[in-house]
Amino acid sequence: MTVSRELKVGLFIVCTAVLLAAALLYLAVGKGVFETMHTFTLSSRSGDGFTEGMPVDFSGFNIGKVQALELNDKGIVLIKIKIPDRHVKWVRSDSTFILYRPLIGVARAIIYASSGEDYAVAARAAAAEWAGRIRAERAEHVLD
Repeated sequence: MTVSRELKVGLFIVCTAVLLAAALLYLAVGKGVFETMHTFTLSSRSGDGFTEGMPVDFSGFNIGKVQALELNDKGIVLIKIKIPDRHVKWVRSDSTFILYRPLIGVARAIIYASSGEDYAVAARAAAAEWAGRIRAERAEHVLD
């Protein structure tokens, strides 16, 4: 039985398209495109040093990013951060957020949560060493 050239070419194109779609889907899942995100709103007296897209770290690991910066009616800066569902357990209403701006590198917001270990003491010690810090007054959880 002989298979025509047109059928071979068509089969090759279909197989290539399926493999390309599978590779794109694999990369999208790996990057967390389909992951549920939670939005937290932080407040601060100043927005100096914060930028949209800035990373949010916990214990040295990137767990989210700053989504938006807004100014409310009272002149308080509202910082909205997005955290994936798998990392939301590290953010609590009594968490402390510190802006860390190194001399070389990217500025980042660092979360210190008060669970088990005394992160408040660590946050105060770290804040004393870091120039240009901003501490969020409160964090409230807002689901999308």
